This record gives sequence, C-alpha cells and structure tokens, in this order.
Amino acid sequence: MNSDYISQVGRSTFYVENTHTNNYGDIQGKRVSIENNKNKPIELYINATQQNNRGSFPVQKKPLSVSLNKSLMSDEKAAILIQSFYKGYKIRQAIQTSSVSPGVIHTRINADNQMLKRIGIERFDQSRGNRKIDYFSLNHKQFSGGVYGGEKLYNPVKTSGEELFKVFSKDNSSNAVVFINGSFFNMSKLASPEKPETATIGESSITAIKVCTVKVPSGYENDYSILKFNNGSYISVAPILGKNNEAQFLENKLTDAKYQYTRVTGLPGKLGHSSDPNPRAAISLPENQDNTESNDSRVRLVVGRADGRGKNSNGYTMPEWSTFMTRLDKLNNTPSRSYNLDGGGSVAIGIINSNGEKISLITQSSSGRSIANFIGFSKK
Repeated sequence: MNSDYISQVGRSTFYVENTHTNNYGDIQGKRVSIENNKNKPIELYINATQQNNRGSFPVQKKPLSVSLNKSLMSDEKAAILIQSFYKGYKIRQAIQTSSVSPGVIHTRINADNQMLKRIGIERFDQSRGNRKIDYFSLNHKQFSGGVYGGEKLYNPVKTSGEELFKVFSKDNSSNAVVFINGSFFNMSKLASPEKPETATIGESSITAIKVCTVKVPSGYENDYSILKFNNGSYISVAPILGKNNEAQFLENKLTDAKYQYTRVTGLPGKLGHSSDPNPRAAISLPENQDNTESNDSRVRLVVGRADGRGKNSNGYTMPEWSTFMTRLDKLNNTPSRSYNLDGGGSVAIGIINSNGEKISLITQSSSGRSIANFIGFSKK
C-alpha cells in the first residue's frame, strides 16, 4: 500500500499528502473521513514532497475543488470520486498542451512509467524516473518542410534569433519557422578527418543544393533512409522507428553488437548508442501525404530530454524511443512513419518568428550545441 492518502482538516477541507513515488495516488476509500456536509465543496490541496537529484523539496499547495452531495453517497463512494478527480488532476499535470504559434500545438510530458502506461506507452524501463518529452505538432497540409543549414555550424541557444531565422528564409520570408535539429553530421571530424564538420552522414540535399557528405558507416547501410521534402531537399536519417503504425526497432535488435555502445560503435553515424538511454529527437509524419484522408493528420517534431546519458539516465534506448514514436504515429487518422534524428547534446526544437524572436526553444543542454543541419516547417 502506498503512502498517498486523504486526511481531514477542519470540516470540509482535505489534504492529499503525496510522499511516495506513486505520484498519481491510489487512495484508499477506508482512509477517508468526510463529515456529513451536504452540497459543500471539498477543497483538495496537493501537498507534495518531490525528489530530484538535488534531494527533496516542497511543492506549493495547489487547491482543487469538487462538490459532493453527501446525502446521495456513502463515504466510500465519495472517496472513489475524490480519487478519480485527483488522478485526473495528476494526468493534467503530467501532460500539458498549449498553442504556441498559429497552427502549432506544444505538448509537454513529464511522467513516470506508470503514468505513461496509462496513456498507452509501454515497454519503458521502470527504474529510471520521470521521462521528459516535448513535441510540436502541425497540420501537414498547412505547413511545408525542408532541410536547412549545411554551410556552417549553428548553436540554437547562442545564435541570435535573427541569424537563425535567415537559415530558413530562403523558402520563407514572412512566416514563423518551427524547427528541430536534423540528422547525424561529422561532429569534431570524428567520422572523417578529411571532411568539414558540417558534412552530413549519408546523402543529403539542403534547399535543393547538394552538400558535403560522409559515407554511411559500413554495416549500417540498411539502417538509413532518405527523408524527402516538397522543396526538393532531403537528408539521410537512421534508424526508422515506426512504419505503418508498427514499431520497427525492437528489443531483439540489441543482440547485434553494432547496436551496443563502445567507443568504436559510438562514432558519428553509427548506432551503438541504441543500447543505452540517451536524449533523443525524432520526426513523425503521415505515410502518404497526398492522401486526402490524411488532411487532418499532423507532423510531430519530438525531443526527449534526459538527466545525462548512460545506463542509469532517464533517457531512451532506441527500442523505447521506437515504442514512443509509434504511439505518436497512431494519433494520426492514417498510417504514419517516424524517423530517429541526431540526439544527445544536439537535441533542440524551437519556433522563431519573422522578427527573429525565439518564441520557444527547448534544448538538451542549457548552453546548446553547435549543429550542422535542421528540419524546418513554415506555413504555406
């Protein structure tokens, strides 16, 4: 039995004291005592003590109210109603949505594995704490996308909004741009000392102009796909996470040594990082974008941040990331597919308006990382 409970304070005020790891509260009806107050609202105050890597800290009390007609229900039924109300509150706290720009919805998830399971996301390791995921969704019929950058490295945190907007302005001069970091590149020239850092791993064409590339590492050729956009640009990405609403990178793939992390398999373009929890980025989009049935389907730009990297971080193994992205694919009313993008410190999504203002910017690191390419969308 967990330590979440409701205790009476005064005549009709109750406190939910949450001092256990189960943050959405399986509250026992027999532990609730309610006086016979007819038609009076009961105020619930969330009085939580939460844990993070710096220790415990109190959370400000947040009142909730629910009206109970005690003449129509027993204490047990009242407790069940309070429990349901409280759980709904916790879901709303764990999953928040907002409109951040015309046509763009931001969803933020900060939830433990039990909460994720309740919304249909399973196969996550149960021991690594809350997962932090952000994604922007936009109607694919109203927005056009492309691959941008390639000529130099840009740090989305340190680069001004005005300069960053110019990266995308070849196709767009007046609308806000929604962007995410792109695919693997020759970071620190570790993939090829002879090629510039901006070289992409695998074939790419940025704003319809071919850029310098590095050959896909040997043994990983079948993991790569070419992601094409209507403006003629394309980029090589790996691996595919979901196809026709089915997860593609399953746990059994990790038996292959090329997906197990070593100093060699961890080089840019290789997928040795698949076995370990890492910050990740991905894109989900309708399988057949010309299908009229997909008019209401959405593109989703997704980042999963983490408190560090490695076995004990709350990041995502590739099978976990594939599971999550396939769940997002299924939100569309037609079959969709999703692709992994560059992760780790490269993780970044944001929105910049035509005045060069960063309306939103979410990165793995507060100081950002210089990256070589982006995927961007703006209204048609």
